[in-house]
Amino acid sequence: MEFKTIQYEQDANGVVVVTLNRPEKLNAMNSRMFWELFQALKKMGADDTVKSVLFTGAGDRAFSSGADFWGGGDLASELSLEEHAEYDELGRVFQEKFGDLYDGGLMRIVYRLDHQMFEFDKPTVSAVNGLALGVGWCFAQSCDLVYATTEAKMSYLFIRNAIGTTDMATTYTVPRTMGLHKAKELMMLGEDFTAEQAEQYGLVNKVFPAASLMAEAKKVATRFASGPTQALSQMKRVLNGQLKEELERAIELEIRAALNCMTSTEFQNAIMARGQKQEPFPGFRET
Repeated sequence: MEFKTIQYEQDANGVVVVTLNRPEKLNAMNSRMFWELFQALKKMGADDTVKSVLFTGAGDRAFSSGADFWGGGDLASELSLEEHAEYDELGRVFQEKFGDLYDGGLMRIVYRLDHQMFEFDKPTVSAVNGLALGVGWCFAQSCDLVYATTEAKMSYLFIRNAIGTTDMATTYTVPRTMGLHKAKELMMLGEDFTAEQAEQYGLVNKVFPAASLMAEAKKVATRFASGPTQALSQMKRVLNGQLKEELERAIELEIRAALNCMTSTEFQNAIMARGQKQEPFPGFRET
């Protein structure tokens, strides 16, 4: 398929660089981008020449500013007949799991993508090159190794948009990385924090100056690509496999919480405020 919101580049070593490519929107993730990431992961998983993957964001301002609730467009109308059949099947699976909870076409893709990132058995690296907010930050964290520029800023933005959860099973992984009370502070207050703080919390492997971030991250991805492919795959399966049931449960709980919140007046008012470039709960952010 033709990618419109991501760039897909494979080098001679078998490293694929996937770039979130909506720089005019700070690489905000709309339904089209989620769909293309889903398709890219399928493509990479089936291609034996792909050895490792590096995710980053276009431009020098953001990895991703989070979910784009305003620029989603009508994804279904853009899909081919074959793609539409797959899209409908995702909807059937989603409805089987969540019943009558309305997904609007977006959450069925997010639900599958959440699982896909943890099931993907090739090494993944994220290079966080600027802002990483909400689902954008959660997506970066779903990679095996996470590197960031010193200029990066992160936030579990969800609560400030009246969404009572984070994403990508981070409600499970983050408290077990940094402790429950600190995780609650970051997630329940939704405050920004720096890349250096993220490194201290154990959420980032290493921080680099902006000028060297991609080179350093690519170096690690290339090292993975030159390593023992089967052993790396098995290592990842063993590590992730021990968390499989917990991760699946976390993803389900997160999706249910998000859908319950997204039908509320509170959420609708928050998104309206965001659309007008206003902070929905300005007093809530004061420390």
